[in-house]
Amino acid sequence: MLANIVEGSMAKLLVPVLGFLMQKTQKGKKLEDSVQRWQWKICSPGLNKEGKLGYMVIATPKLTDQSVVSELIVLTKTNFVRIDATNTTQERRMMLSELARDKCRVIFLESVCNNKKLLEENIREKIRVSPDYSGDDEDAAYEDFCLRMQQYEKRYQPLDTDADAELSYIKVTDLVTGQGKLTVNRITGYLNARICFFLLNLHLKPRRIYFTRHGQSQFNLCGQIGGDSVLSPNGSKYASELASFIRSFPKEERVASIWTSTLRRTIQTAKELVDLDGIPSVQWRALDEIDAGVCDGMTYNEIKETLPEEWEARKSDKLRYRYPRGESYLDIVARVEAVIIELERQRSPVLVVAHQAVLRVLYAYFTGIAQESTPFIDMPLHTVIEITPHQYGFSEKRYNFGEAMSDLSDGNTSN
Repeated sequence: MLANIVEGSMAKLLVPVLGFLMQKTQKGKKLEDSVQRWQWKICSPGLNKEGKLGYMVIATPKLTDQSVVSELIVLTKTNFVRIDATNTTQERRMMLSELARDKCRVIFLESVCNNKKLLEENIREKIRVSPDYSGDDEDAAYEDFCLRMQQYEKRYQPLDTDADAELSYIKVTDLVTGQGKLTVNRITGYLNARICFFLLNLHLKPRRIYFTRHGQSQFNLCGQIGGDSVLSPNGSKYASELASFIRSFPKEERVASIWTSTLRRTIQTAKELVDLDGIPSVQWRALDEIDAGVCDGMTYNEIKETLPEEWEARKSDKLRYRYPRGESYLDIVARVEAVIIELERQRSPVLVVAHQAVLRVLYAYFTGIAQESTPFIDMPLHTVIEITPHQYGFSEKRYNFGEAMSDLSDGNTSN
């Protein structure tokens, strides 16, 4: 599938939802070499729903050479590719469709915004991060960007229900304002439907998401993994410190809801805020810690001594390793999809109290960390991570309470 993304910020926000799983393969190297010849950037390889290797590619130059496009289509056959280019005319869009005929599916995405205030905010945000305007006066850069937009407007031919009736496309009109509409044409299949669902829940309003692990548990003290243990005295102290931290914000900036797993240690960590402050709480089974299967309740030393083959398998590929009768990190990626969509929908601050493996996956999604690196993200106990997603990236703050604790149950096989 070749997905042509017309509007820059919408394109950038669409990337993570496809959920590709990072892989290093010979085919991936071949694609990367070909992409680099044209100064294109490989975004992320991974697996599609059928388990086939897939890629997303950002193509930044003008694609005027049909042979280049044809070769890309051959290289990425049966995979997923994103081309970030304007493709301003009906003739050009038809050319791409014809080149891909019987080879892969082409879907065009067009974003239309009629809200002048939102447009100005988006443009100013873009010029603040764009290297094109580095060091320039913001107002002068804004005027220049508007002139560039006017040139595009003179040449751009919008997607048309009649003229483009044979094309597969998704047209987003003022959807990020919460009062727009989404028009689809010839859209079929699982992934395409998921893209539409994601776009329906999309908005550009900055909002804060707070991630924290539960307070230290009795299992943490003993170095045991999994289980449903209660908080230790030190963990209970952190729960009170967390409540005081949340209360320190002005009332209008405090979290509007708290999300926990169904396990006792996360519920206990949020209990004071729920019971005394009346903050609504939602328990998600999808936020439960990675299922350690037959290793549940064991220490890593016990696993190494009694199940050496499992120890080595996990050490060699922590991302894909699945505990016997349990889960892998890739299983977590699949089960937190609904949580991610709900977090994308939120317009008020949310506090997520969960577990290390799950929070690593959520953190990687919102910060763009490669999935191969996800199992090794630093996610210590008694630390609050504040993430603020915005159109062109994110900002992050970390608040440590006492000494940040990387306990024995963090799953690093180097321990």
